[in-house]
Amino acid sequence: MENLFFDKKDLKKCGSNVIIGKTVRIRYPHLVEIGDNVIIDDFTYISTSLKIHSYVHISSGCKLIGGPDSYVEMQNFSTLSPNVVLSAGSDDYLSGIATPLVDKKYKANSEIGSIILKEHTIVGSNSTVLPNVTFNTGATVGANSLIKEDLEEWTLNVGIPSRKIKNRNKAEVIKAEKDFFKEESSKNEKILKNIALMLGILSAIAIIFDWYPLTMFLSFPFCLIWIYCAWLHTEPQLKWVNLIFLLIYSYGIALYFFGV
Repeated sequence: MENLFFDKKDLKKCGSNVIIGKTVRIRYPHLVEIGDNVIIDDFTYISTSLKIHSYVHISSGCKLIGGPDSYVEMQNFSTLSPNVVLSAGSDDYLSGIATPLVDKKYKANSEIGSIILKEHTIVGSNSTVLPNVTFNTGATVGANSLIKEDLEEWTLNVGIPSRKIKNRNKAEVIKAEKDFFKEESSKNEKILKNIALMLGILSAIAIIFDWYPLTMFLSFPFCLIWIYCAWLHTEPQLKWVNLIFLLIYSYGIALYFFGV
């Protein structure tokens, strides 16, 4: 889906399976890095340096602000609910002029910092996070909260200002993550085994018709795939057998090209 306000090619980095809403506004795309499997919903506004890891969701209407000198980082499995404000930069409201339309010498004192959301963190709807705050691993905050200090890992926090009310189930979340990656790995393994099957068939045909050195080029990735699958299932015999064949094919390929 084409964005109205910027081109994905202008981003510092953009991984695979990234969905960015048509009305998302990124003011400094060259300062934004996005990993794999990320969704940024419509009507989100970003005006800070930003690094998003993988499996991250930013819901609609969020504001990640602070200017190009501020920094926000969202690590794996972190989530922003609708209308969250991450304010990595803020004026002090006591002196000077707050608008960015005047020279710095007339402006109010500003606090320009960073906001870090570590893995498995959640910010509830309509909450505001102030500069220089870290959500430690597993920390969450409920809706309509104000966060101005670091949050302890694996805690649930609510309120203005936010306060801890209970601990999260760390073991359950970690198990869910492991099960998820195991399932994803299983899907990838199935694809690889199908590729290995095709390579094996083609290699057999190449042997029958004496299509040297095509047999080696087909057998080389065949062995690599089975080494990987054996490593996944900790099957040392399968791994070492294919590793031996891989070394033999490597020698054959080197002999063909370099005469060693």
